[in-house]
Amino acid sequence: YDWLIGLGVRFDRILPSHGNSVPRFHMTYRRGLNLTRPLYLEALRYSNISFRWNLTAQHLIKAAGRVVGVQALDLRRGEQVELRGGNVILATGGFESNITLVTENWPESVPAPEQIYSMSGQNSRGTGHAMAVEAGAALVHMDRQYNGYAALPNMLGLDSERGFVSGSGRAIWVNNDGIRFVTEGGIDRYVFPLVMQQDPPGYWRIFDEDDKEAFRINSPHFVSAEAVDQEKIQRLVIDNPEITVSADTLAALADRIGVSPDALVATVEHYNSQVSSGENTDVNGVVAESPPPIFSIDASPFYAMRTYPMANKSGGGISVDLGARALDVEGNPVPGLYAAGEVTGSAGINGLNGLDGMWTGPSMLTGRVAGRTVVADLSGEGVWTAGSYTRDDSLSLESGRSGADSWTAALNAGDLEALLATPRDGYWHFERVHSLVLERDYECTQCHSNQVPFAAPTTRTQALAQAAICDACHLAPAGLLDPTSHTANSAQAD
Repeated sequence: YDWLIGLGVRFDRILPSHGNSVPRFHMTYRRGLNLTRPLYLEALRYSNISFRWNLTAQHLIKAAGRVVGVQALDLRRGEQVELRGGNVILATGGFESNITLVTENWPESVPAPEQIYSMSGQNSRGTGHAMAVEAGAALVHMDRQYNGYAALPNMLGLDSERGFVSGSGRAIWVNNDGIRFVTEGGIDRYVFPLVMQQDPPGYWRIFDEDDKEAFRINSPHFVSAEAVDQEKIQRLVIDNPEITVSADTLAALADRIGVSPDALVATVEHYNSQVSSGENTDVNGVVAESPPPIFSIDASPFYAMRTYPMANKSGGGISVDLGARALDVEGNPVPGLYAAGEVTGSAGINGLNGLDGMWTGPSMLTGRVAGRTVVADLSGEGVWTAGSYTRDDSLSLESGRSGADSWTAALNAGDLEALLATPRDGYWHFERVHSLVLERDYECTQCHSNQVPFAAPTTRTQALAQAAICDACHLAPAGLLDPTSHTANSAQAD
């Protein structure tokens, strides 16, 4: 905490969150943006740190039994490159966006679903795991997966295995028999097994016209403000027949989703009577974490939304010691190789479960440990000296926010649409950002300037200026999503 504060991170509140016994959810203004950007800014100040974007690491390079570099593919140029160094730290994230790896390592404690969507990061593909094994490192606890139960199919035409996490505090959940089987506001570790025991795993979310605006979505493909954008939710989700089914009566709704009309009508009527009489609405011994919202399902039209299991976070990965050195199957360090973050399963810190934010903290911690260990190891070998670099304290976000007044755009909206018409390797972020630009009708000068040209940044000043405009897409203001309001499997976590 003190280290992050010293680098410019500012936490503006500590809140309770889903599954927490005490308030421990540390929030920065605009959430993840103002946690990672100060670290990036600090790195840009050092002459011995450089960044290579749009590369995918493929293999570790070994010489004389030691890891000495990385072989990578430059996605934009289609060229193989080699990056060499005294040591290599793998920080490639988890594997939960690789559904094959997810299912191969599925925990035996719950049934494996036939249909599952990923809610993990775009690049959580398990590439670091494969490279580590190839170099001689061991993987441990790969079946420790913090998975969820609130995914919707992708509605943006992206990767078919990628989903959107969804939630609503004003809906009940029923299985394929039309029966409510679990308390919707229960803690994940109690709810998840019951969801997975349904046939098939998952559930139907049932709600009515009065309660549809309680619905929320979140995903790496949605910036935070869009999670509560009712117009976008209505267009992409509620009005999307591939996502949401509607009918004027509950019996007709049941027919449309293939469950017993008698069972669904009876389930809803029983729930409504419990609400009306003030009875406890808990189901199957799962206690609601907080008093449930008071709502009934009685306003036509009625809605049903099929919700699926989702792959979320990795609790296992590369075996490491307390210095973040990668270990082989015998527990011995693999010379030259270190690992940090979710690629290690957060070094086992979370055990068998996890809560909001409990992968971010261990990533910061293990990354710092790995860096310190590498410096100590290199210093012991006489390779590292503290005077081998310079630090530029003049770089700041403010210095990067200028130059738009004397800059003129060379492209128009039509040109941009043409660039986005065909996906290109190495342009995922460009395409995601500029799709939002077209959707929101932004002017080019809102982001671009003399310091941020129509090209990849080539200088530290340009990289700084580019970082200064991240706010244009990352719109979440402080307090936008209240973590005390549970929206199905921690949907509010950024």
